[in-house]
Amino acid sequence: MPADGSDQVAEQVPASAPSEGGIRPVSVWAGAGVVFFGTLLLALPQVLAHWTLLPDAVEHLGIAHSWVSGAGFVDPLIYSYYLADSQVPLPGFVVRAPVISWLLALPLSLGATIPTVSQLHVVFASAIGASTFWLANRRLPLPAALAASLGFAWCYRWVSATQNLLTEAVGVGVLLLLLAYSGRAVASVRGALVTSGLLLLAWLTRPNLVLVLVALVLAVLLEKGVRGAFRSRPLWVLVGSFAILQNSVSWVYGVVTGIRPYAHYGVLLETYYARDAAFYQKIYVGWSSYLIENLDSIVASLLANAKEVGRALFVASDYHFVGWLAVPGLIYALRRRGEGDLERRVVAFSALGFAAVLLFSWGTNDPYRLALFVGLCGWLLAGDLLAGCGAWLAARRGVSPPLARALHLAPVALVVALFAFSQSSELQLRLSARNWRDFREHGTQPPHEAADRNARRLCAKMDRNARVASQDPWSLYLWCGNAGVWIPRDLDSAALVGRYLDEQDLGYLVVDDREANSFILSSPRLEELARATNLRLLRVRDATPESRPWNAPPALANLATAR
Repeated sequence: MPADGSDQVAEQVPASAPSEGGIRPVSVWAGAGVVFFGTLLLALPQVLAHWTLLPDAVEHLGIAHSWVSGAGFVDPLIYSYYLADSQVPLPGFVVRAPVISWLLALPLSLGATIPTVSQLHVVFASAIGASTFWLANRRLPLPAALAASLGFAWCYRWVSATQNLLTEAVGVGVLLLLLAYSGRAVASVRGALVTSGLLLLAWLTRPNLVLVLVALVLAVLLEKGVRGAFRSRPLWVLVGSFAILQNSVSWVYGVVTGIRPYAHYGVLLETYYARDAAFYQKIYVGWSSYLIENLDSIVASLLANAKEVGRALFVASDYHFVGWLAVPGLIYALRRRGEGDLERRVVAFSALGFAAVLLFSWGTNDPYRLALFVGLCGWLLAGDLLAGCGAWLAARRGVSPPLARALHLAPVALVVALFAFSQSSELQLRLSARNWRDFREHGTQPPHEAADRNARRLCAKMDRNARVASQDPWSLYLWCGNAGVWIPRDLDSAALVGRYLDEQDLGYLVVDDREANSFILSSPRLEELARATNLRLLRVRDATPESRPWNAPPALANLATAR
């Protein structure tokens, strides 16, 4: 037996699984209800009081709106010139994961407004958060399962994910499906085929979710050894069928559209920040050459990124300090022997995989937001650890029944204390109360940023079918409906402005009056039509018919009120 007694702990944790016959359904529904309504209370007031539309959300909505309106499943916006021979609107799957836009298209097709779509998303995502309790309760006692679910579903970053129309919430839902089915993935050929279908759905939702396949293979290797895994027919079927599905979809889509799925994602490996892509003179050399040429800067960026990931998981309260429980929980999951081990190991290896991608991605990165999947797996591992430790302590000689019951409930008490005394929970509760008050007094308010006000002033002067280059194409699309691209930051000569106008089929440009834009403002090929504070709307005098690439649907902002 190891000196640390880990095998002894593993042998003495029968309470880490639900009692025979399972927890009573009423208790399960009550636990899920606590998680669901708590998340709803924290998240819903924000979307009741204000539109919550980040640039990425505008694109996802834009793709869905274009599809529902009959303009095709296309993305009307792009922020780089990475795809040199392509211009917006682009096939949506080239730029963005499609599943979130498919889901958004459903309420839009039924006449839902933007605020209604956001509110439905909060309800939907809150239900996904509550389903973490269902997943954990399949093999953990109710208090430990509830602790794991509350630790994740009430954390600041998950509440934020429920409020934004991004891929994170749907991605968590698909990840939970994969983890729930992982125990049957290699039990039979049928299980392998079902899992390959779920993996395809995961790839269409967020491509990094395919890491679960790697986690599953590693878990099987650890359980059966190399020889046993090599002889596993379901494992071969799983890997092979997913490879066939994924490559078939990619090939067919490439043939139909001329561009492979996720082609624009390549820009992430040749830039540090999104703004680095807004350079027209930038030459893309491939990620490996970019890595070699910028190795020192990339290493410094990765070190800084690792520091932020550590802060997000261990120091900041964004995920309720899950790192301190997730690390020992990961070791416990990998070393434990008993029922449900394969599922535990899939969770553990998934956590490692998501963390590795987060740590070794040098492109546009937001560690606090993108650590969401690490946080989810971390809290599932923490629930296992807390259940095991509680059962082991309760089984010690001399532990009285009242103390044993207290140890059984301790995981919930720990997580409630973390929530109650964390800085992020105080912020969430304060914002929730303020947003509820704002909603009762003013209703749902659209954005009032300067960019939005300026965009609205320029809409009447533009042909909605025209392509526009601007410093904020998302606001222009939201209010005016024009397909758009981020205007380059390096048009620093008259010759380069002329080349840009020749190569990009534009109807208008919108720029501010900074000196950096002097060559644009002085171009004889551009005519000023209107001003909005410091912004100038410029019409291309010699615009080609290709500058009107589509019959644009009505502006997305028109969906603010019921139709």
